[in-house]
Amino acid sequence: MTLGRFVKVTFYNLRLLIHSFSGTTASEPMTQPMPYEQKPIVERVVDDVALRVLASSDGGKDDAGSGEGCTPVLVPDELDLPVDDQHAPPAATAENGQWHGPVGAAALSLFGALESLLFVSDGPVETTQIARTLELDAGVVEALLRQLDDDYRSQQRGFRLLERNGRFQLVTAPAAAAMIETFLNLDMTARLSAPALEALAIVAYRQPVTRAQVEAVRGVDCSGILRSLLQRGLIEEVDRLDAPGRPVLYGVTDLFMQHFGLTSLQELPPLASSETEQLDKVIDTE
Repeated sequence: MTLGRFVKVTFYNLRLLIHSFSGTTASEPMTQPMPYEQKPIVERVVDDVALRVLASSDGGKDDAGSGEGCTPVLVPDELDLPVDDQHAPPAATAENGQWHGPVGAAALSLFGALESLLFVSDGPVETTQIARTLELDAGVVEALLRQLDDDYRSQQRGFRLLERNGRFQLVTAPAAAAMIETFLNLDMTARLSAPALEALAIVAYRQPVTRAQVEAVRGVDCSGILRSLLQRGLIEEVDRLDAPGRPVLYGVTDLFMQHFGLTSLQELPPLASSETEQLDKVIDTE
């Protein structure tokens, strides 16, 4: 007996068992199947499972291909269960690198599903949000995102994944910046002044920092510069220091990362050891 034949007999016997417990009489096999929506809820679940198993087997035929010798299992023409059916299959599954959406939807690769979600996101998105959508573990999603970014880089694709504070965003490759500016006719005449760049560099390399710490490094008042950087969206208030006056702690933003073509803060140019020691010493004294 082939697998398909075995499945048919098994589910027919299961239907008989269900009717024996419910006190009803199992109906005789019909030439025309009963409409799916008219069947009892339990039979709809059995039919749904049977059809899925048969689809992965030999179609229910015996060795000679006749399929004779057992009572046929009546299966629905449509797999869609009612909305209030608590036994409906999950809306989405991921197997063997493929993501399967609702019945009737085309299957995507996991990377294709990730790209679709990142593309429609209007900002950085957390891995937990993606994991809930794809019904995957957050750790698996993060590993797939890192692999996707590695593929972009190794294949010299036009995309990169910006990562910051556990959030990811799909961005264009830094090498494409000049081409994109020309294509979109962007006005890039507004440039940062040297003092603004100095203050921004301090925040980027030693965030989170207070205004007093930035001023200790630069030696001048930086309130106006920090206010300008805030208005441009290059830095943001990330917290407050647990000290008298509760001074604001500043850090860089996702816009800063995009503006300078960075996908992580680890890509900042390394400082010389002497510069690092001097910077840490000044900041720690404040």
